Formats: sequence, C-alpha cells, structure tokens
Amino acid sequence: MNLFGESAAQKEDEQIINRLLGIIENLTVKAHPVYLSLQTIINKSKFSIMSLTLAANQAVTGTLGLVDSVTGQPVSAIFTAENFSSDTPAVFTAVQDTTNPNQVDVTAVAAGSGNLLVAATAAYTDSTGAAQTKPLPLSIPVTITAVVTADAVALVVNFGAPTTQTPATPPATPAS
Repeated sequence: MNLFGESAAQKEDEQIINRLLGIIENLTVKAHPVYLSLQTIINKSKFSIMSLTLAANQAVTGTLGLVDSVTGQPVSAIFTAENFSSDTPAVFTAVQDTTNPNQVDVTAVAAGSGNLLVAATAAYTDSTGAAQTKPLPLSIPVTITAVVTADAVALVVNFGAPTTQTPATPPATPAS
C-alpha cells in the first residue's frame, strides 16, 4: 500500500479499466450530424449555395438539401414546414416556389445586402440507420449589386467611296 491507501495492483486495475472504457467509447457508433443546405444545379452539377451575389435585375432558384457533415455526402430527406424569408425585403425577396415547396425563388430588388433565412423540418435516416426528424435552420448572406449601364453608347460607321482591290502579284519564280 502506498501513502494514499491504494495498492499498485489497484492502480494498475484502474488504468486497465480506463483504457477499456476509452476503447468502448470509440467503438460506440454515433450518428453523424447533418446540416440544411440550399443547392443549385449548374451544367448538370449540384452546388451548395454558401452566399449569393446578384445584380439588381437577377433572380435565382435554390433547392433544399440535407448533407452529412462528416462525409459531405447528400442525405435523402423529406422536408416539411419549409419557411423562406428575406431579412431585407427592400433589397431582395424570397418566396417559396409554387410548383416545388422545397425550392425558394430569390429575386433581387435593389442594391444592398441581407440574409436569406431558411427553416425546414427534415425527416431522414441517420448514419446509424435510425429514423430522425429535426427542425433545421439556415442563413445565407446575400449581396445585391446595382445594375451597371453605359451612360451613352454610340455606333459610328463611316462610308467612303468604294475602292477596287487588285489581287497581289505572285512572286517571280527563278529560272532553272
């Protein structure tokens, strides 16, 4: 026994138990966290929208998606209670698409910035195979730039008297 009343064998047993608990904890399967994503398709490739920059005369459509935050892979989900809004409607509007409730139509109104606020409840199967239903929020920064127009554009064409072009004379060939 040592000064604190614990024998060397007890100390060794405690270390073994702590190592076994660590191994068990690492073997325990935990569900990967997921996050809500707004996605768009460009040239048949799907991209997550991290921020938007539009000119004041543009619009874009985004589709809800769910992503596994460990693997980065999409997770199949059914969305309900979708809510899309702009925190600055004077700068841009956000309206749920009338034909697809999982889509939002963002329309630029005037130069400025704000946030596209998205919320939805996702029903999905997590990485452990368990069914989950979770409300998830998303905020996407949006910047709207002014439409740049030319102050004045002029097309100037000068016509002169027609000239005749003569074909170029081929070079003389050396005598052989």
